[in-house]
Amino acid sequence: MPLNTFHVAFASNDAYVPYLAVTLQSLLSYQVQVEGREWHVHVLTDGVSEGNIRMLEEIVGNRADFQLEVHVVSTSSFSELPDVGYSIYTYLRFLLPTVLSSVERVLYLDVDLLVHADISELFLAPLDTAIAAVPEFWNKKHRKKWQLPEDTFYFNAGVLLMNLSMWREKDYAKKLIEWCEAHQKQLSFPDQDALNVVLQEDVSWLPLRYNVMYNHLERTAYYKKARFQSEIGECLYHPAIIHYAGCAPWFDDKRKHPYHHLWWEQSAQMNLPFSSRSSLSGWRRQKFFLKQFFSTNSSRVIHLWKKLQAQYQQVLNSSPLKPFGS
Repeated sequence: MPLNTFHVAFASNDAYVPYLAVTLQSLLSYQVQVEGREWHVHVLTDGVSEGNIRMLEEIVGNRADFQLEVHVVSTSSFSELPDVGYSIYTYLRFLLPTVLSSVERVLYLDVDLLVHADISELFLAPLDTAIAAVPEFWNKKHRKKWQLPEDTFYFNAGVLLMNLSMWREKDYAKKLIEWCEAHQKQLSFPDQDALNVVLQEDVSWLPLRYNVMYNHLERTAYYKKARFQSEIGECLYHPAIIHYAGCAPWFDDKRKHPYHHLWWEQSAQMNLPFSSRSSLSGWRRQKFFLKQFFSTNSSRVIHLWKKLQAQYQQVLNSSPLKPFGS
């Protein structure tokens, strides 16, 4: 195996493979081909169809420096764990240290993402902790719920740079499963809560641009905060990984991410037969569209990200920086 091999992992079932395909194509689109560098893409699943595997192989086949490996794994070790509205596949990342037993570092990505830049520096920089993640700097609720230290953050687990050597050394997978079993009735985001608590002293922080969520951008009051102001600017002008958490573009009754249009542009280039569908029904669906109609940040704002850029520039031009906690 070449020393310059970068590993990227996903977890999926048949239903989510089409969305994974869009994420995978975006990954290939933005990575520069470098002599001697290989990208190994791993998909953890309890089974996907041959047709879906062929679809992923066709995407990866467009680049000689990319390889695909599908790992069929058992979910039995998670059968007693709560899903709290999420699927059992959210726990599959816990298996990566075992499944990729000879790999030292892997980038785990959710399938509701779009890669929008060269991300090779994630593999080239030192990683002295078990994970590196993007902080939810605005999320005081979950930091307090799990009694995390005041000087740290709750993080989103959709983008995780994992030091698998350290995971194996400290047996983190076993500790995470045991923690989930012991806290079943308290969990809001099952595996994510576990990762935040169990690894709270073994995490380092990635720049915000590597997990650009709607929540990072909608809280415009943070545009004035010194600690994250420049990083928010990077999210608005140079996003590296866009995360559609709570904003799945394929649903017409979800709030629209400022980069909603980029997902559809990517899928259109692939000739995938996507069309918007609903996730709500009845009064809940009607309520959503009424709320959107009267919202200033609704889907009627064609280029919401440009509006946010304008607000950010206005802050830069008119307001002195404020301390993060103010």
